Amino acid sequence: MHILFVNLPYPSKLTRRYMCSYVSSISLLPPYELMSAAGAVRTLSSHTVDLVDCIAEEMNIDDLKEYIQIHQPDIILNLIGLESFENDIQHIDELKLQFPKIIQVGFGHYPSHFPHPIMENSAIDILIKGEPDTTIISIMDCISQGIDLNQTKNIIYKNSQGAIILTPVSNRLTDLDALGMPAHDLVNPRHYFEVFMPEPFSMIQTSRGCPFSCTYCITTFGKKYTVRSVDSILKEIIWLRKNHHIKSFRIIDDTFTIRRAHVIDLCKKLIEESIHLTWSCLSRADTIDEEMIRWMHDAGCQKIYFGIESGSQSTLDFYKKGIKKEKVKETLDLCNKYGVESGGMFIVGLPGEDEEQIEETIQFIKELNFTYIGCNELTPYPGTELYEQLKDEVDFSLFPYRLKFKDPEISRLALKRISYIHKEFYRDRKTLTHLVSFSIRHFRVFLNTVRRISLSKRSMKDNKKNMTINLRDILK
Repeated sequence: MHILFVNLPYPSKLTRRYMCSYVSSISLLPPYELMSAAGAVRTLSSHTVDLVDCIAEEMNIDDLKEYIQIHQPDIILNLIGLESFENDIQHIDELKLQFPKIIQVGFGHYPSHFPHPIMENSAIDILIKGEPDTTIISIMDCISQGIDLNQTKNIIYKNSQGAIILTPVSNRLTDLDALGMPAHDLVNPRHYFEVFMPEPFSMIQTSRGCPFSCTYCITTFGKKYTVRSVDSILKEIIWLRKNHHIKSFRIIDDTFTIRRAHVIDLCKKLIEESIHLTWSCLSRADTIDEEMIRWMHDAGCQKIYFGIESGSQSTLDFYKKGIKKEKVKETLDLCNKYGVESGGMFIVGLPGEDEEQIEETIQFIKELNFTYIGCNELTPYPGTELYEQLKDEVDFSLFPYRLKFKDPEISRLALKRISYIHKEFYRDRKTLTHLVSFSIRHFRVFLNTVRRISLSKRSMKDNKKNMTINLRDILK
């Protein structure tokens, strides 16, 4: 069978992932979950694959229809985003209407948590719960061999009588190496970028899942933590350097630094192989020590993004962050000592949050000497513990899609505070000095970043999208 992996169209430069989806003028990341599943199909089956990234290629729905008409796939696998949910469902319905014989399959956070209402209110044929890599192969095998889909785990589908069938759920994948290398060859690396990172730019995932208990967070496929071998990661990086000539990459793991020995081993191999690439990652401040950050710096780590969330210890405790402010300061001091740039992610908008907690956050930011910060409005996503805590205050609907606090004053106040926090940070002399210093030392990268932002904002204006962009966008 022939399967087409689709990163669906959207009016603006959207990064669509399982755990989040967001529009940014300062970054665009590859559709890694789709690339990983495409690589697994090639590695573990005889089915043929194509992948089209409509976001990167600036394809609208009519362009996609033309592509499908030419390539005639048997199955289309779509990643259904969060903020893009309504857009994505509409596009899938439209494709099903024009190509009724093509089987439409979807996966993502909402399909995993709300499969029945999505099946009842859309033209999707099959939904995958959780990881799609081996499940999509099982779906294709069943269809090609005329076997009932009830032999496939982790799916929901309509049988020939129109009844919705939910099959048993299997355990998470444990051997990520067996999936093979993601299908990097099916995308153009020159479409993707991250602010102040050399290009061509790409992305790597070394693990899945996150074992921590932060109440607001959607993890990549769950809390169970699984890792790839260092050899398989190194093989992927070397392939990207040789074939796509990349100069930098993002390690997109929810929390890259969980397994200390694994991180240090990878860094040592990067140094031994003389990889000489710049990279960034996401981390928690309580998972890093001095030896680890020294190896990371020596192996090419330019910046680390930390989910700090608040400078108020009471707010951190409410979110079950499991970290003390003193530990955050200790880790940020290490970043500054070894010359690793630090980005701090903060959340504003918890109902009941007062001015004192906001001032605590601002003072904490000033104490920590971050290179960048990003501050976003709190979104209590269904499927998280936070949503269960606050659901009486939240207006949530899948059809039509809505996710907001019932009291509009919560959002209005949050946006006002976000603007205030950003101004306090980016008008600070230390921050301005760093940005000027960086632009001088890395003038070509700086100019390219300005060009990227200009082009992306022009694209947003052309699509008549009125959006507020801030540095938090790139940190998700």
